[in-house]
Amino acid sequence: MSRKPVAFITKSGKAVNAGVLESFATKSTQQILEDRYTGAYGGIRGLVEPPYTLEVLAQLPEMNPHHLRCCKTKSVDTAGLGYELLPSENLPEGKEADPAQKQRIIAFFDDLDEPITETLDHAQFDHEAVGQGFIEMSKLPNGEPNGLYHLPGHTMRSHKTLTRFAQVRGRKIAWFKAAGHVGDVDSKTGKDNPEEGRVANEVMRIAAYSSRSDYYGIPEAITALGAIEGNLAQRDYNIAFFRNFGVPAYAVYCYGDYDLGDLVDSEGNVVPEGTAGGEYTFVRTVKRYFDDLAREPHSTLIMAIPSTEGTGGEVKVEIKPLAVDVKDASFTVYRKDNRDEIIVAHGVPGYRIGVNETGSLGGSTAEESTEIYRTSVINPRQARLEHLINKHVLRDGFGVTDWRFKLVEIDTSDEVADLDALLKLFTVGAASPNEVIRAVGKRFGLAEVTHPLMDAKWISGIPITEAEFEYDPQMIQAVKAMQEQLFIILKEEADTKRANRDAQKRAARDFEDARALLEHEVGG
Repeated sequence: MSRKPVAFITKSGKAVNAGVLESFATKSTQQILEDRYTGAYGGIRGLVEPPYTLEVLAQLPEMNPHHLRCCKTKSVDTAGLGYELLPSENLPEGKEADPAQKQRIIAFFDDLDEPITETLDHAQFDHEAVGQGFIEMSKLPNGEPNGLYHLPGHTMRSHKTLTRFAQVRGRKIAWFKAAGHVGDVDSKTGKDNPEEGRVANEVMRIAAYSSRSDYYGIPEAITALGAIEGNLAQRDYNIAFFRNFGVPAYAVYCYGDYDLGDLVDSEGNVVPEGTAGGEYTFVRTVKRYFDDLAREPHSTLIMAIPSTEGTGGEVKVEIKPLAVDVKDASFTVYRKDNRDEIIVAHGVPGYRIGVNETGSLGGSTAEESTEIYRTSVINPRQARLEHLINKHVLRDGFGVTDWRFKLVEIDTSDEVADLDALLKLFTVGAASPNEVIRAVGKRFGLAEVTHPLMDAKWISGIPITEAEFEYDPQMIQAVKAMQEQLFIILKEEADTKRANRDAQKRAARDFEDARALLEHEVGG
């Protein structure tokens, strides 16, 4: 006989009942199947069964705010900040990118039913929530795309050939072919050589890699299912407590010569002793009293206990609460552990979802965390989406090779500090106007100007050139020395500001830690 696991251990060390994970996993028997990943799905031969129930995974963001914010933050940071068309990196040296090609792509994007970034954002959100995202692409008879649409990831099923996918909603099914697949697919049957008017649209898919399946991705948050389930259990406990108006669970003890009454069934009919499901009249009466007390907590409890007939004995009733104290401090720690486990599973810095974490080690890691998040989490996701659009829309769809689609990256720079430093450099003649524009002009829609004065250095509003100081080398050396000194001063200022800012953050963290410790001690 095989032994069924009782519990799993999560990353935070908490045990999760096996039933929690089984509620998300697809059911399977212990017998050896032909291949669970290439069998029939829902009676449709060739469709592959997903390793987890996608509909349930799609509901999880609605159940946990941190999971929702992580999914949304990653999708917006990846695809929701806009796009630009840049000259292709493969252009021959000396060749200019054809502006007509660019206008063609811009016109296509502008004519879509919803902005291209919104479609990509929705597909990326599905990728984070259920492990896969889909973008449908319709085409004209000549092969040019004429529409891009988001397909809900939890409704899509993979075919064992990975050349086609099916959208399954109840008993309805619609087929699509994978973008780039040679040949057409019937939108009704999923077979090759479609009937007239039933050529399936193409789909582009993004999927989180999984070593368990070649056909479906597994979202990163799958490792935090126990944490999400734990927060749900805590929420339900608190709701039940307050719905009970704070009345804790009680145990009622009866001593003496009391009469249990008749044994009755759920309908109130008297049944013989030993009947399964039977309940004594006295026990039912006590339960009813406490049900009334929970509904009307300010009412008076009057309970009559019948004594055994003819004994005249004394009856004593004792009511003891089973749990009076609400372990709020423990719940707070448990909730925080679950929150941190979800955030770690997603790889999102806490402050980007509104979680301002304080610690006792001091220092600020926000900039470093954001840079790691950008390079290890966001950039790979942007690269996948950009590859799909460049290959299947620009090159294969419109034949555009001079331009490439590029998603806007999240900005991790300190814009105010950058501007302040550049203005100081420009004022003392250390930077030219065009150098300033090259550094920050893109943020403000500024373009370089081709003019000698725009490449010259300026001091106090007066342009200077080497020609004007041609006969005064000492002046040239003085200006250069001043510029070098300026760089030293600016660096010292920046270091001082950073040190002050870090000191303030350390003080704030220490204060919050002390307050949290005090609250914990008082609460305990």
